[in-house]
Amino acid sequence: MVFSQPSGFTKFSENGVSNFRALTHFSHDGAMTSGSALTSGERDSNAFAAVDPSGGTVAVISYKSVPGYINDMERFDKTGAVQFYTGLDDAEHKTVTGVAVNIAGHALVFAQGDPFGQYARWYDGAGAAMTPWFLLLTPGSTAFLPDGKLVLYDHAGAAQYVLRDGQQNTEPLPDWLQARATNKLYVVRGGRAYATWGSGGQCGGALEILAISGKSCGCASVPEFYFYSSVGRDGSLIVPAARTPAPRCGYALYPQLLK
Repeated sequence: MVFSQPSGFTKFSENGVSNFRALTHFSHDGAMTSGSALTSGERDSNAFAAVDPSGGTVAVISYKSVPGYINDMERFDKTGAVQFYTGLDDAEHKTVTGVAVNIAGHALVFAQGDPFGQYARWYDGAGAAMTPWFLLLTPGSTAFLPDGKLVLYDHAGAAQYVLRDGQQNTEPLPDWLQARATNKLYVVRGGRAYATWGSGGQCGGALEILAISGKSCGCASVPEFYFYSSVGRDGSLIVPAARTPAPRCGYALYPQLLK
């Protein structure tokens, strides 16, 4: 898994056989600048990482203890330098199962509880708890919105609901997002618009631009554009070479098209 950073990118590596997980930080030209081991082969250990939309990375790590698990959070800035390492409350023998970060830099940590249950808890940018643990199904993925909300997707890639910054109760998807629940969604133009594409919306799979209110502003025709395209942190549109009818390598780059 690779996260875009203002000063390069961060790679999260995991080896399920050796139980080794690490973050490696690179400059824009691909030169490694630093690396950090999150787990080093310890039995019954795990780690998860998420990018901060403003730059940087948050990792959560769990180690087997008796009883329960020891859970920690480690935060890195956009260059890969460690900002802090802190323990997470484990009073109820929870083990972390994931993490997401919103535009405010607040981390939503997901955990498995004992007795059985799936939970979440908000932490601020300094690692202090903002809420108690609360029941929340661990999502398949998340996306941030410019107003501080997180969109939570199921494991099939469909948006299910939103969660406000620091809040414990989920809310229904806004109508514009419900209509595009299985689309790709990126915040563009400095947080003033969205780029989206997929089976929903008004563009039939083509690139659609939305105002921050969710109102469609129109469609854009891009050669060989398809679902697995992406948008970089600087607003560049990246269109990988299609793998049909025959596998091909490479991509088309549209520098800062959506900046």
